[in-house]
Parts: sequence; C-alpha cells; structure tokens
Amino acid sequence: MKHTALSVVILAASFAQGQSFKETLRWMHNASEYNVSSDPTKGDFDWVEVPLTNTCTNFVITLEHDGETKHTFKAVLNLRTIDPNTIRALGLEEDLWTSVYIGTTDDQSAIQTENTTSIGRKTKGVSFPFDASFAPRFVKALRHAVILCGGKPSKF
Repeated sequence: MKHTALSVVILAASFAQGQSFKETLRWMHNASEYNVSSDPTKGDFDWVEVPLTNTCTNFVITLEHDGETKHTFKAVLNLRTIDPNTIRALGLEEDLWTSVYIGTTDDQSAIQTENTTSIGRKTKGVSFPFDASFAPRFVKALRHAVILCGGKPSKF
C-alpha cells in the first residue's frame, strides 16, 4: 500500500511540473507552422520556423521573408544563456501582429544571428514577428523550455 501511495504522489508531481523539453519543442514547432504574417498591400509574407532538431545548447529560430525581396534571418541560441524574464511579447493587444523578444542573461552577446543580406554577428537580444493572439502562448512555451534547459534570470 505504501508503494502505491508513493507512486501516485510521484506521478502527480511529474504532471505538475509540466511538459518536457521535447513536448514543448514539438508544440512550438507545430504551432509556428501556422504563424504566418502578411502585408497584403505589398504581397509580403513572414513565417517563423522552430526545427524539431533543436537542443538546449543549439536552439534555432528562423524567420523566412517572402516578398519583393526574399531573405532569411536565423538566430542560434544556447537556452542556458537566455534570461527567461526577458522573453516577452512587444506590442498592443489590439495589434494583429507583435514581436516576441528574447534576451540573454546579464546582457551577454551570446545569440548568434545570420541573415542572407548581412554578415552574422553575436547579439544580446532578438525578436520575431508573431500573431498577437498567438504570441503570449509562444512566450510561455519558450520560457518553459529555457527554464527546463537551465536558463537563469539576470543578476541585476
């Protein structure tokens, strides 16, 4: 009887901790496929991709832009260097689109960026466009992944 009670407590505690990194990544990957922004006046489309091959130390987020000019922006993050408190949606609730900002712990230049129109560089923060109604859920999922991977808040 003691073993059964202990098993129930352990199982309940594991559910309370939330989704695993793999489950969170799968949700971000699947959900980002449906997050396409567009400017009908210009015929431009932007979409964000979160590959299933991501790991805690090699987490890639890609923005594809298709319009008069085509380009790709990619950020490669080590989620252990991300401050979970910096991940937030920037914009107004009544906006159709907003940006999700991601920053590093203690403002270290640890995010590698690459762009088809410029030379790659390291930076302390990046942002990606998202549907305003979807952005808060993506923020929550990314924060969860960062915490699972050991990301820590800045000291000050």
